[in-house]
Parts: sequence; structure tokens; C-alpha cells
Amino acid sequence: IGTPDYMAPEQVSGRRGDVRTDIYSLGVILYEMLTGHLPHSGPNVYNVMRAKTAEDPQPPSAFKPDLDPHLEEIILHAIERSPRDRYASAAEMLADLRDPSRVVPKGRAQNLHPRSLTLQRARRTAGYVLFFTSLIGIFVFLIWLANRYPASPTPPRRSYRGQVR
Repeated sequence: IGTPDYMAPEQVSGRRGDVRTDIYSLGVILYEMLTGHLPHSGPNVYNVMRAKTAEDPQPPSAFKPDLDPHLEEIILHAIERSPRDRYASAAEMLADLRDPSRVVPKGRAQNLHPRSLTLQRARRTAGYVLFFTSLIGIFVFLIWLANRYPASPTPPRRSYRGQVR
């Protein structure tokens, strides 16, 4: 299948790749060559694979501030999460790499929103706390309602001979 650090998100999701999958891998290699870092990192392979399908990478300029914005645009175009947003062919990417100045920066680096694992865990924990607090509130409300409007007393039952039980 491939080395997880260089796998495209569609491969991580179990789908077949095409030429754009290879373009993604090439984009990761360029990213790493220019910054010394991988676009997605984590404590283990599973976190890296999850990040590829759910998180945006750090812009290369976060690691190398003097990076040419045209080159950064090429790299980010190559490692787009969705294959339809990447270069359609290696020839198209090669043309941009030969003359990066012709690439119009589209602001990909400014539109990235990398999320830290800590922030995601905090949001998930807050969601659980809210859910269980709501559940407890519903039970308290139902108990209050039951005490406020008690059930009416049942009339005494008579036996088959007319005697009250």
C-alpha cells in the first residue's frame, strides 16, 4: 500500500488511487525537503492517518518563513485532501515547478486550519459533559414533574361478592 507518511488521504480511507495519488506523495516529499517536517505528524501511525483525512497540514511557511509563496502554493496544491482539488497530471505540476512565478497564489496557506489533538480532545470532552449534564437535567425534571403532579389515588377494588378489599 505504501508508507503511511506519504500515503494520500484516499488511500488511508481504503479507496483506489490514480495519478493524483502519486502527485500527493510527491507533494509530501517536496514539503519535507523544503521544511524538514512532514505535513501531518503524530505520536503514531494511526494519528497520522487520521490527520490526513480530517485535518489541514501546517503551511510550509510555518516552518520556513522565507519560503517563496509561489512554491508554497504549488506544494499545497499537490497535497490537497481531495484528489479533485490536486493537480490533474504530473505534467501540469512540472510546468508550475519549472516556472513558479507564473503560479497565482490563491491563499491556500492562509485558509488552512490545523487543529491540535489537544483541542480536539477538549471539544470531545466538552461534548460528553454537555450530553451527560443534559441527561441528568432531564431526569431531574421528570422527577420534579412526577412529584408536582402525583398520580390520582385509585378507587378501592371490590371483590366479586361486593366486599371492599
